[in-house]
Amino acid sequence: MNKAFGFGAILLFLAASLLSAQETMSVLRSRRLVYCPQVSAPLPIEGQVSSGGWEALHASGAFVKTDSLWLPFPVQTSVKIARDKDFLYLGMQMEEPEQKNLLGREKFSMWSNDTIEVFLQTAEDQDTGHWYHLAVDSAGRIYWARENEIKELQGTYHSEKKPYPGLQVATSLGTTHWYVTAAIPVALLGGSDWSKSWRVNFGRTRRVPFANSSWSRTKSFQDYRNFGQMIFADEQRALDNEKAYTTALNQFQQEKGQLIASFKARTYDWKYAFGRHDGYRPLEAGYSAANGYGWLEGQMKTHSFEEVRQNLRPRLQVYDFGSLGNQLVYSDGPVKDGYISNNFQIDLPNGKYKIHLLAGLFPSTRTTACQFSLSAQGQTVQDFALVNLHYARYFFPVEVQDGKLLLSFSGETDFPDRPGTAAYAPGSMAKTYTPGWAINAIVVYPYSERVAAEAQLQRDEVEILRHLPEELANYQEVVPQDPELAEYPESCRKAGFAIFSRPLGERLYPGSRPLAKELQDSLHIRAVAGEPLYLSFGFLPLRDLPNVSFTLTGADFLSVNEAVPVAWPLGAGKYAREPWYLDEYQYLDQDFTQGQTRYIWLAGALPEETRPGTINAALQITPADQETFTLPLKIEVLPFTVQKKPFGFGGYNPAGYGRPAGYEDLLAETCRKYSLNAHVLYMNPKNEDSWPQLLERIKIYQRAGVPGPFVVYCSIDDTQETRLKNKKIEKLPDKVLADQLAVAKRFLELMQEPGFPELIYTAMDEAHCKGEPYWSEQIRLFKTIKEAYPKLRLAASESERSYKRSAPYVDLPIVFEIPDFRTLDYSKTVWSYPNQCMLEVADINAGRFCTGWLPALTGLNGIVPWMLFSQRPDSGLRSSPWTLLVQLSVGGYRIQPRLVIIMGQVGIWDQYYVQTLQNKITAAQQSSSPARQKLAAELQDTLNLIAEGCRPSYMYYYHNGYWPASTFVRLREIVTEGILKLDALEKP
Repeated sequence: MNKAFGFGAILLFLAASLLSAQETMSVLRSRRLVYCPQVSAPLPIEGQVSSGGWEALHASGAFVKTDSLWLPFPVQTSVKIARDKDFLYLGMQMEEPEQKNLLGREKFSMWSNDTIEVFLQTAEDQDTGHWYHLAVDSAGRIYWARENEIKELQGTYHSEKKPYPGLQVATSLGTTHWYVTAAIPVALLGGSDWSKSWRVNFGRTRRVPFANSSWSRTKSFQDYRNFGQMIFADEQRALDNEKAYTTALNQFQQEKGQLIASFKARTYDWKYAFGRHDGYRPLEAGYSAANGYGWLEGQMKTHSFEEVRQNLRPRLQVYDFGSLGNQLVYSDGPVKDGYISNNFQIDLPNGKYKIHLLAGLFPSTRTTACQFSLSAQGQTVQDFALVNLHYARYFFPVEVQDGKLLLSFSGETDFPDRPGTAAYAPGSMAKTYTPGWAINAIVVYPYSERVAAEAQLQRDEVEILRHLPEELANYQEVVPQDPELAEYPESCRKAGFAIFSRPLGERLYPGSRPLAKELQDSLHIRAVAGEPLYLSFGFLPLRDLPNVSFTLTGADFLSVNEAVPVAWPLGAGKYAREPWYLDEYQYLDQDFTQGQTRYIWLAGALPEETRPGTINAALQITPADQETFTLPLKIEVLPFTVQKKPFGFGGYNPAGYGRPAGYEDLLAETCRKYSLNAHVLYMNPKNEDSWPQLLERIKIYQRAGVPGPFVVYCSIDDTQETRLKNKKIEKLPDKVLADQLAVAKRFLELMQEPGFPELIYTAMDEAHCKGEPYWSEQIRLFKTIKEAYPKLRLAASESERSYKRSAPYVDLPIVFEIPDFRTLDYSKTVWSYPNQCMLEVADINAGRFCTGWLPALTGLNGIVPWMLFSQRPDSGLRSSPWTLLVQLSVGGYRIQPRLVIIMGQVGIWDQYYVQTLQNKITAAQQSSSPARQKLAAELQDTLNLIAEGCRPSYMYYYHNGYWPASTFVRLREIVTEGILKLDALEKP
């Protein structure tokens, strides 16, 4: 698929002023230069750069935010370089207007502190791919290493710390800056060949607010392919380069204003739009015949984000969703029969219209939940259950026949405890529930104008769907676009659409177009009884299609869904609208626009009792006012069962993080549906409610069909843990260990109760990352518990290196960044938390690899990323990727899976198929049939070849790209055919 740049393509908006657009981009993309002069006398290493010869050196600055689209860093850094026959001199000045940020700098570890880093690649090292790395933090600590990129793990680096005899470093603090000067002995750099240019980069980490900036625009500090160039002759060339770069950088920022304006451009004028936005009318207004719209009950109330912003925690103050998203209209009366109901009337000509409702809750001290229903012209339309940060965007058609449109909103005044969670979270929803209803905007437009109107809505709601225009201007949108098919078959032209399929897991976009061979007039899938079924296809409208309905016949175990895209960062300052989660089609916009491919999924599971054979079903597709098109579905039920290897799939599952506790039962049911059976729960034994809440949560999951075991993270004394982290104490007090021993004892007692699941103890997460004495104390705690209660299993998050130390006391290591999972000892259960390797990437096949072929070929027993579930905005540009599930508001409170989790469930079944084939190969090898033995040998060779071609680490594929979807599909076919062939020979 071609990658085009959409309205995020800043190049289109650069004016030809100081430089042409092409020249500007060319300068910014070229390698930066810095000149390193020779000095006649040594420079003083005293932590200042304003005297002793430093003042005569040119300073190079213009640092940009790392991995951005040339976004200048708000606090700047400048560097000075010089040399003599013995030393390379570095003088660095870091702007820091908030000097309080540097207080207590000695208590932070080097890599979580304010730090300046230098990367030097000599002429000789450019041939070997090595470089030298100097880091100095604001407390004066030094790191010196020789590094290189791991050849097979692009973007992963090997660092070898080196001694640094003769290295001189000094730091100092000023009123608005902090400073570092350094003299690196030439001997540490392998000699002093100044005849050829070197490669260089400088990186700065600012602790508060945490952010990275670099002198040369790179994806990461060690992105050596994009280092700048240090030259030792022709100073004027370097000065000219610096001037051209800073000019282009400044012009680039200035011209972003045109891009920002384009985000807000109006191409459609509203007649019936209500909310707080340019071109909209006040939504809160009471009805008047003169205005022709309003609430029949009179003026409504408003609630604005601006009213509460200063009362919020700093991390929530950043959630500015623009004028439409930042103001709610609501009512607190009249109350009748436990409901607050209000009616919004619009006087307008008769005809067919389309309604858009926007409703969502921004971070606020006032509200975190709201439930209401919407009716139009007296007919119930939809239910809504609002939660923080997510916005319900709903579209529906309506016919006006009497000159007025009446929209009715009705919400309950109370939120009683739900039966499934009453014991776990009594009263939790009532505490934060907003009675009645709350909405942000109502937009009405003629149905015939819907394409133009909805394009304008994308602009009006850009802050919600993407980001603030001022922030979005710092990104470049990638718009995938396939070449058009020369001509579509007559059957497609008659129907008004084309259906095409690609391998499961290959992402489709609005610009996706079929090859002739991909066009389908029927769909086929095969699976074993009990297996989850996912059948995806592209639906390309060849003309505008109104109100398209899908009806399944002959397969009541399937439902119609659609992959919903969100703005998702791709790195290097780019983003795309990536298909991100699966939602039920009934809650989505059912009008299709010509040329905009929709990514449809049929999803469900074959019932366990399904007999082998063929199920002939159909998908009936009916656009309004058109004949029904029937798409045959052939489901082949395979004549074997698979051997299911126990495998943990789930995530870290703390309470909170924006989830409504009253819906924990729905979360548990979603986990069962998508095979999310592995959970790390949390408790604080010192909190009085912690034990009963833990036990009630476990009951909720067991009732939903999630049996455990459950890893339980147990908090230790917060005060003592903080003191230990800050190195104020060397050992945890005996009472802390005694309290944890009591927890361990109770775990064992609970597990003696009939039907109670296994509890696995863990504490002091990622201790190896926190240094000493924290790490040693975790090991001492685990050793104490293991010696007292050897039957209790213990879990810990580990690296390959740290696990070697803690192995005697850890029964379930949860490992990360393992370069080769085949090297681990699988006599114990081993899980892994792939986090960004699985959840950060746009490629949904990351899930299928991590849960499928990786464990199938290595022995890995589980995948549990951080984290199972958290609230998040509707744009990946505004939040972290750390969630497996998504909460939705349309249709009542619902929880849906990300596509990477769907593919993770598919991957688990890849494992089952491979295990089944391996077992059948073993049985055939031990049989007396030469034909079975021969086929078994051939199939074993095939599995061996697959294993040889598979890198046994998700780290490799994270950096180099996961297998294409077609590879996964072909591998499943190979395994399935192998099973069928062996079974055929087994029959008499």
